[in-house]
Amino acid sequence: EDVEQIIENHPENLQILFTQAVAQLYQVVETPYPVYFDQALNCIRILSRVVPTLIQNDCDFVQNLLWSRQLISVPAENGAAAGESKQETEPLAVILVNTLFHLLFIPEFTIGDPNADFSEADVNSPEFKAALMWAPGVGSIEKSVNVSSQYDRTRVEVLRLMVACFCDSLFQSPDGFDSCHSLWLEVATSVDTPYAEVVFCSLLNTALGYDPIGWGLPYGNLVSSDTAKELSQAAIQALIILLDYGHPLVPLDTEAG
Repeated sequence: EDVEQIIENHPENLQILFTQAVAQLYQVVETPYPVYFDQALNCIRILSRVVPTLIQNDCDFVQNLLWSRQLISVPAENGAAAGESKQETEPLAVILVNTLFHLLFIPEFTIGDPNADFSEADVNSPEFKAALMWAPGVGSIEKSVNVSSQYDRTRVEVLRLMVACFCDSLFQSPDGFDSCHSLWLEVATSVDTPYAEVVFCSLLNTALGYDPIGWGLPYGNLVSSDTAKELSQAAIQALIILLDYGHPLVPLDTEAG
């Protein structure tokens, strides 16, 4: 209700809040220093509460805030006489989704330091991808897992914000619901989504590899409050949402060949 009142009475304040929070998260990806991690978590928690309300209020202000491209001034190359030029930025919603995928694999924030020297040429190598994954399994059979409740808690925070961004179907009427129409999920499942393969394997392995006290203790969740359970649930939810989205299959026109 508070966010809705801000949208109605002081939209410029909400625009500043949303823009600055996204910018802070983007900055953490660009300069992933631990001194900024607490600030990043605060931004994640704020956005987790603000984004669903923005999605629910499908007005022109919200659409422009999330999906419009902005022109910014950048210094001209080679010292041109004009001094600066205009450059079009990605929409804030696109920046936010791509930033969240990056945040899932920030050393000392959501993963341990891989302790290996990788060059830019190694970015797409199986070894580099395996070093980033959260858990062994698909794509990383021999990975030794650095169990950390702190990493688990941070991963859950990021996944909660991702799920919040993908909640637009909750605000569609049954008659107008289209499971294949979501700008947020279209960005998240695009061909250039960062770490897409590593995200899939990490979520899948985390969800399926959860072991509540050694498999064999009935109702282990009643006596255990470990962060692994919470992470497993968040991973399952995010994975199902991502896998459930897709364009409908169009039958081939056999007559047209």
